[in-house]
Amino acid sequence: MKLITLDQVPSHHLVYDFRDVSWRGLIYVGLAFSGMTAFILLPKGSGLSRQAAWIPLLPALLFFLLALVRRKNAGQSWLLKSAPEGLYIHTGYSDGFALTGAPGAALFIPAEEVAGLACVLEVMRLPYRFGITRHHVSCLDVSLTCPVPDPVRAHLEERQRCFRQAGKTGPFPVRVETSGLLRLGWGWVRPGAKETVQQLSERHLILSPRNVTYPDWDALDSLQQALYLNALWRMGMTTECFFLGRQYYRVSTAEVRRRMEERNTPTHPA
Repeated sequence: MKLITLDQVPSHHLVYDFRDVSWRGLIYVGLAFSGMTAFILLPKGSGLSRQAAWIPLLPALLFFLLALVRRKNAGQSWLLKSAPEGLYIHTGYSDGFALTGAPGAALFIPAEEVAGLACVLEVMRLPYRFGITRHHVSCLDVSLTCPVPDPVRAHLEERQRCFRQAGKTGPFPVRVETSGLLRLGWGWVRPGAKETVQQLSERHLILSPRNVTYPDWDALDSLQQALYLNALWRMGMTTECFFLGRQYYRVSTAEVRRRMEERNTPTHPA
């Protein structure tokens, strides 16, 4: 397993290319809102209709802008590619949005180092502002025959730091769960899980799907809640970690961030 630059990823023989939601879908939504705007403006008369037209016009402009951004980054939006020699994982994948900071790279895992692949559903129920929030996160586990090297860990942690600085929350696209297990968050990529697994089964061992159900927050004791906060932070569930951390520590969001960063400082060499 090693990190390579994106221009080193061969493309002529890659069979499977799993990308995020197409930018064209955003165009269609923008056109729908534009149609609503035109419909409101048809009865040319009162100034009220012109004012009401801003209601659908603003989201139309927003969706067109998002489509332009995603179209600009479309060439870098793939998450996983499968080739005869192994798997390529794009560490710069960010749901179609550009991130500042450390540039992305491609993580190449030779076929002989892939012990198996498995669909995983992470399920959690967490207290939030207006009651319980339920999260169902679709993932792909990549079991390895060797530990994840320290340079790869350091690179992924730096990418995750870029996510936090950008204010994004939710599970990171690529996580190191254990020394021999990578977890990819692919809830919004295409093709879907079933089709993807069927394609990947032609080259890799597919393990039985499994669910990972997290315990209820209110049923945990103080030490378990502290460990749970660490787990949420490492997953990328930053918003939820801050909300629960303020309740747990009785401190500000800035102080929760400081404590999480302090408690989860990498111990391996960069």
